[in-house]
Amino acid sequence: MPRASTQPPATRREGFGWRVWSGSPHIMPHAHQHDEIEINLLRRGALEYLWGGEVQRLQAGQVGLFWGASPHRLLSAAPDSLVTWLTLPASTFGRFALPSAFCAAVWGGRLLVAPAQGISAALFEQWQADPVGDDYFAIAELEVQAWLRRFALCAEVPAAALGERHANKAGWNHALRLARRIQQEFGQPLRVQALAAELGLHPNYLSGIFRQVFGLGIREYLTRCRLAQAQYLLIASDLSVLEVALESGFSSPSRFFAAFGERHGCSPRAYRAAHRGAGGEP
Repeated sequence: MPRASTQPPATRREGFGWRVWSGSPHIMPHAHQHDEIEINLLRRGALEYLWGGEVQRLQAGQVGLFWGASPHRLLSAAPDSLVTWLTLPASTFGRFALPSAFCAAVWGGRLLVAPAQGISAALFEQWQADPVGDDYFAIAELEVQAWLRRFALCAEVPAAALGERHANKAGWNHALRLARRIQQEFGQPLRVQALAAELGLHPNYLSGIFRQVFGLGIREYLTRCRLAQAQYLLIASDLSVLEVALESGFSSPSRFFAAFGERHGCSPRAYRAAHRGAGGEP
């Protein structure tokens, strides 16, 4: 494992790597993505996430786990909230012997929530306090894998929450409805004008409220959803790179290669080679 850190990492394209840190959560101005498995142990308070087209809540004493490839945004946090985060490289997660159904849910972009285990706080504190060294990293890998197996036994996809109250409630609901549509149909050709017409809205108005809610334009959000699906297929399937591009909704291989390279800084083949073996036990 690379060097751990107790400091919050800066959001950057290449991701966070293996890190453990604690602190007060910061509200995100826009949806973001990263390549790691993210685990949030909520010590106190409450968090509200925007996850796809749904609002999800995490309460004190719960743990949330997800693959950061799906666009997500922290909308709000109670004033006294305290979180311990662990980010785990996807390639490390993929080497672990974990239940296949659990892995499929994670790679498929599901947010999973479970009560914190009695040992969770102590383990997270230990990983955060461990000195830098190969021996400590090897121990931490074993402990994280065992903790994940326990987490998988009781993890569930939470029901959607009602979300914050916004002055423009109708606009908020339009944006969430559109995000759900994109999440479900990103593999199909989608046009902003057609989507707006279905909602009875002007395209400029729909684009504006969507950006207010997600911090991203509609086309960029669509591209990010397609890239997340491409990452999953590169990791979990034997489809050719061309088939991955088409299955993910890209209209041409050139568009796929350009978008993937801009996002990940490598080719799809290089990404697959780095993450091969990511799966789960039968």
